[in-house]
Amino acid sequence: MNSKEFILFQNRKGLNATQIYRMIESEMHDEAPSYSTITKYIRSQSFAPNISTRTRIIKRADLYKDQKIEKSLKDNPDFSVREIAADTKLPPSTVYFILTTRMNYKSMLLQKVPHELTSEQKIKRVECSQALLEHMETIKKSGYRYFSTGDESFFFWDTRKKRIWLPTDEKPPQFPTAKFFATKTMITIFWSPCGIQVLKALEPGQSFNSTYFKDQILNELLTNKYAANSKKHKKKFFIQIDNARPHKSSTVTKFCEENNICILPHPPYSPDLAPSDFFLFGYMKKKLEGAKFNSADELIEAINSIFQEIPTDVLKTVFIELEERLKKCIEANGDYFQI
Repeated sequence: MNSKEFILFQNRKGLNATQIYRMIESEMHDEAPSYSTITKYIRSQSFAPNISTRTRIIKRADLYKDQKIEKSLKDNPDFSVREIAADTKLPPSTVYFILTTRMNYKSMLLQKVPHELTSEQKIKRVECSQALLEHMETIKKSGYRYFSTGDESFFFWDTRKKRIWLPTDEKPPQFPTAKFFATKTMITIFWSPCGIQVLKALEPGQSFNSTYFKDQILNELLTNKYAANSKKHKKKFFIQIDNARPHKSSTVTKFCEENNICILPHPPYSPDLAPSDFFLFGYMKKKLEGAKFNSADELIEAINSIFQEIPTDVLKTVFIELEERLKKCIEANGDYFQI
């Protein structure tokens, strides 16, 4: 099948000239027919009968082409249309047509995952997801007042925007990756749809360990009005944290038990189930692009301002998404899932 036949075939399927051009150009690039050529073919009306009234007979030569492409893909599943065409000695338009129409293939990005999970870790992800879903029902009924999710992340004092407008004939300027020793601060944030409960910078020379987490973070969390009320009325205050060693030490566990804090179950290697990881930190760092700070206090103030601008309804949707992610994790039998 030549490029004209392929264009007319896609048009009979209901695609317009723009859609067909974008489809072909994304795969064939410089070898794609021009937009004007595509519109000329469509307007010419010189195509075969409607596909719904015609059955295409796959000839022996067509089967041979299919087999060549299948073999090329089996050996090299990451080949582009051009590479398959070069390998099989077939025109790129023919390769693209066979892949997308007869073989029903599509080009997909590989899914990057945090860790290669073992069977035991997948089971743990399912068990924790089931338990966390049950807890979320109780948490929602309280309007998220007796709940906080938290984690730590490094924030740079000097960032650069990664996207600028340029004339089409100019190349974008280069910028180096941030150096390991560039000025940065570890920030701990505990938050919920009710607001920020803890926002603290690790001071120079301090170590982030279980003692720091207990004395500096959890003690400050207990001063929050909702945590204080839960302790006063002997109601559990739920916190969601990951399995970092300072979070799950015996010192921290004992402190939480003594102060009516319930640590929610969290499976190993699961940033996809932690709202700070799948939403907050990325959102914050995107908003801070291009900003420069002279101190950790300035950085803290900027982070707090950005958070205050997020509508409460948006924050609530993050936890609705968390529930959906937990369900998907269960459906995937603990494996990582497509978002």
